[in-house]
Amino acid sequence: MAKAILIPVNPWREFRTGPHGNIAAYREKINEQGAAFWQLIPPGNWVAAEFPHSEIRVGYLYDRSSRRVRYKVAISGIRPISEVPFEEYQQYGVGRYENQSEYDEDSELFYVFTVTEIQELDPPLSLSDFRKHNTEDPVKLVRNYCIVEDLLA
Repeated sequence: MAKAILIPVNPWREFRTGPHGNIAAYREKINEQGAAFWQLIPPGNWVAAEFPHSEIRVGYLYDRSSRRVRYKVAISGIRPISEVPFEEYQQYGVGRYENQSEYDEDSELFYVFTVTEIQELDPPLSLSDFRKHNTEDPVKLVRNYCIVEDLLA
């Protein structure tokens, strides 16, 4: 079975650089630019030179407020944000950095993945519907992200 990534989102929280997690903002960016960058912080705040699951092309978004997996996203690539030029992030990122130095400071902390489509799941799924890729145990909790079996492949 193919791998997917399961990511928690908080659609109502504003971050200093913008509305990360706001699905409407990502859909708008995708409609305008054809894609949107989603920032992803790895466990332990450590970014490797390459994302350890770079073959992943599907993601699921767990809405913390409803406690349901409500969206499926198409991903065209995952890479350290430090590999993304500031100007490219300003074009495809949801939210903006004020300047290059602010961007450079964050770029060492995050991966970025390119989202090209967001689909709402009907009906939404629960975390326990997903199985962890490495152990096949049901997912009970997801903080930064979890690599899972692609349930809808």
